[in-house]
Amino acid sequence: MDIKLDNILGPEGVLGHLGHVRTAQEYLAVQSSYLQEQRLHGGPHGAPHATNVNARMKVYVNEGRLLIDCVCQNGVVVDAWLELACCFHCGAIYRGAQLVFPSEQDLKELDTLLAKRPTQNRHFRPGVESLADLRRENSERGLV
Repeated sequence: MDIKLDNILGPEGVLGHLGHVRTAQEYLAVQSSYLQEQRLHGGPHGAPHATNVNARMKVYVNEGRLLIDCVCQNGVVVDAWLELACCFHCGAIYRGAQLVFPSEQDLKELDTLLAKRPTQNRHFRPGVESLADLRRENSERGLV
């Protein structure tokens, strides 16, 4: 996806404390390193692996973070630019067509609409609410 989001966070904004995550290689390396460390300390975490999940995972926004729900039920940070999501619990890796994004135009509008809200109120679930709902809610709260 050829889009840069200014206010909705992807891996660099959410996971940057674990290392640089600006490229696919960096995101995969940070995931691998984290999972290896967790396994060394007796955690139940899996090893990195490509998912063979046929289901397409809907991308949504929660507290200003771009996410999907992994098959293990963990929230997974999505990079819209790279079309990549790596689970830091089970090790699943989602790419490209496995991720269902709102259109680029809708993502840009989401980025603008949600930026007007406090971080803890930056949420959007496609199919549950619409951009019109967000515009109306922002207007009702004086967030124009």
